[in-house]
Amino acid sequence: MSSYLFHRMAAASLMLLLVLSAVFLLARLIPGDPVEVMLGEGADPVERQLLARAMGLEQPLYVQWWRYVQRLARLDMGQSIHTGRSVSTLLAERIPATLLLAGAALGITLLLALSLGTVAALNHGRLADRLIVGSAMLGLGIPNFCLGPLLILLGAFLLGWFPVGGMDHPHSVVLPALTLGTGMAALLTRMVRANLLEVMHADFVGAAMARGAGPVRRMLWHALPNALLPVVTLFGLQVGALLTGAVVTEQIFAWPGVGQLTLEAIGKRDYPLIQGCILLIGSCFLCVNLLTDLACAALDPRIQLAD
Repeated sequence: MSSYLFHRMAAASLMLLLVLSAVFLLARLIPGDPVEVMLGEGADPVERQLLARAMGLEQPLYVQWWRYVQRLARLDMGQSIHTGRSVSTLLAERIPATLLLAGAALGITLLLALSLGTVAALNHGRLADRLIVGSAMLGLGIPNFCLGPLLILLGAFLLGWFPVGGMDHPHSVVLPALTLGTGMAALLTRMVRANLLEVMHADFVGAAMARGAGPVRRMLWHALPNALLPVVTLFGLQVGALLTGAVVTEQIFAWPGVGQLTLEAIGKRDYPLIQGCILLIGSCFLCVNLLTDLACAALDPRIQLAD
């Protein structure tokens, strides 16, 4: 297990270096000049040059990249160009809101996927199975930027149960969490159903039936634990996708998280803040994938031997 962990951590570290390099370059490919955004188009050329020098933007890209890597090695993400505040401080203020939204969305995802997938497998070929599969297909076909406004229209304006946006009310998290969670739940529901139907024909499930175990007991105690390996793998990938989907969802619902901060930084051409936000999202994605690999290796030790 230690060798497997070492190889996975080495691969994740290399990928993190590639991510921060890509983020550094892509941030500078965004149209617009941060100096012009700050001073305006009619600014004096001398002032523009002095500000660019103060921010280090007049240096070659490789010099800027190397200084950026050196700062990161000291756990220093730099300061925001527009506010002058530490990027780490700005992220720390927004992370709790994003964690709350992500946790609520993951809870909705697991609740819906495991329950509906199991019910669909138990009622294979019946009306309940068809309804669940059809709903899952519908959930997969509606993107977040369409589902979010629909939920606002239904839950906030027609029913009046939830606020339109922000996080001032205890129920504010419901609509954005549903927006993020339903799409993930739709895919995982189909995966849980398919794996359960496959595992139900295994010999150990037949042996449980011969011992007198009923269909529900066979499904929950024998089939479901053995069908979780592909589900865990897909769930890990979906958690990473949830972090990127939160950027759009937070903007729709005015949710003050890292996703909204990222879009604000892009609009202001705030290079250090853009780099910090995307690096945080990318690091979380890599950590989730690493934990998913370890979880799969724990569930099936043969994965370590095949590595």
